[in-house]
This record gives sequence, structure tokens and C-alpha cells, in this order.
Amino acid sequence: MTERLVIIGSGLAAWTAALYAARADLTPIVFEGAICEANQIAATLPYGQLMYADAVDDFPGFPEGILGQELVLRARDQAMRFGARAVTEDVVELALAARPFHVLDSSGARHQARALIVATGARRRPWQFGFVNFGVSLDSVSDCALPRMRDRPVAIIGGGDQAMTTALHMTRFASIVYVIHRGAQFRAKRMYVQHATRHPKVRLLLDRNVVGVEGDETNGVTGLRLRHAADEHDSCERLPVSGIFPCTGYVPNTEFLGGQLTLNPAGYVQLAGPPTSATSVPGVFAAGEVADPLYRQAVTAAASGCQAALDVQRWLEHETRGVGAG
Repeated sequence: MTERLVIIGSGLAAWTAALYAARADLTPIVFEGAICEANQIAATLPYGQLMYADAVDDFPGFPEGILGQELVLRARDQAMRFGARAVTEDVVELALAARPFHVLDSSGARHQARALIVATGARRRPWQFGFVNFGVSLDSVSDCALPRMRDRPVAIIGGGDQAMTTALHMTRFASIVYVIHRGAQFRAKRMYVQHATRHPKVRLLLDRNVVGVEGDETNGVTGLRLRHAADEHDSCERLPVSGIFPCTGYVPNTEFLGGQLTLNPAGYVQLAGPPTSATSVPGVFAAGEVADPLYRQAVTAAASGCQAALDVQRWLEHETRGVGAG
């Protein structure tokens, strides 16, 4: 059986696309990712980066804010209500040279699709100093209350929204939360910076580079070595911490594409250009952070999912009528 639409991903972009496609009677299949420790793509558990968001205060319609996890699961339930189908597997291989497209999932099952939406998002950039699982965590939601983090000093590395929201979340558990950024000012939204500045547990350290991590696999992380960004020859400053949360950017999840779609220099899926969500392969569309290195907001992810679903509907109609597949 050839599906009309397969959606790869399970964040807000994917489920918004699934909602619009399901309401258009396309009965999409959504590959929402496998839940297993063997997953080779770190920090890409199903439902995307919103699973790490303690609170989303800037999504329209929720004046009191909403948990990121609740927001994306509500979108999933809404799409499923209209006929979207979820497959809890990863897509491990695609064949896009001819239609129908061929999809191989992590269970070994093969699928065919007339159209695809890639909405696999991005993952946190790997931490260069190691010690993951020994005090370095890429997941503050899961690891925030571990014994080594509770009532002890921890460090957040980064200067963007992710760093600030992680720091504010960790104030519930840690004794002191250091936010260390190599720049002279933070990139995060002013609101987040203001909240962090006013919190009695947060210490903001600007113009610092992390040059080393102290500890071992028996005792875990015991400290950081920092150096002032203005003078790389300056002596190191030691900062005792029991936990580290690197928030140093994202890498788009595009490896599984096997080079079959055009990517931009940063590795994100290159769209054909506004206002379309079409990619370099006719019939393949992209939505969310996998194609958005700039905005990275929940509301823009949802909007791009809507756009991709509408683009798919038009494309399938044109293909059926023989008008063309461009």
C-alpha cells in the first residue's frame, strides 16, 4: 500500500502538519521516533525539544503559559483525533530518487509514500569535554533532581534562551546555578535574562571560556576550569560544580537523509524559497527546526507545519490532475 503522506518527526511542526493533513483526509503516518537507549541520535526523544521546556509563555492562547511537553502532546492528540496514525519507530533509510518514495523504519518495516514531510528538528550540540552521565547532562528535565545535582552548585554553559530557561529550571534543585557564556552579553530574550539576573540562586559569568572539566568516572564532575575570553594566556579560574548542562547550540537531524536533499552550509534542509516549504526533491517538504536555523520558536514551528501540510495538499492535487509535480 502506498501512503499519500508520511511525516517524519514528532515535534510541534510534525503534529501540526499531521493535524492539517488529517483534516484534509490524507490520513498521514507520523514516524515519531523510537524510545530506546540505543538511539544513536542523542537528545532526540520523541516530541522534540519542547519536551525540555519547563514552561512556554509565548505561545498564543495560553495566557498562563503551558508546559512544553503538554503543548506538543495536546497537538498529537488533536491530530490523532482526526485520523493521523503514529508509528513509534525511527526512519533509518529513505529512497527519494523515484516516486513513490521508499521508507525503511527501525523495526525493518518498509513503507511507500507519494509525499513526505521532514520535520525531524535539531538536537543539542555534543559536549566536547566528555563526562556525559558522570555529571554532564544534555537533559535537564530528566537529570535535574539527581542526587549529585540536588542542593549542589551546577553550571549552565551558553548564552541563549536554552541556557537561561535551563538555569531557571535548575534553581528548583541546585544550591547555586552558574551561567557561563563566552560573550560579553547574552543572546537570550531580555525577559529570560532579567528573570535570571533577579534570581538569588543564579550567578551570571560573562566573557569566560571553558577550557577543561575536572573529575573522574568514579567521583564524576567536581569542577570547571575557566579562562577570561579577553586573554587566552591568563591563568585559569577554577569553579567547583557537581553538574554541568551544556547549552551550546543545535545540530539539525538530517543524517538519515543520506545527502538526497540539498542542505544549506549549516546543514539545515534548504527550502526552495518563500513562501513554499518544498525542498530540492519534488514531493518532499520540510517543516520546523530541521529547516529553520533562525527563528526556532514553538509558534514558528507550528506555522511551518501548517504551511507544509497545505503545500502537500496542493502538490498532490496537481500531481493527480497531471498539471505537474513542481
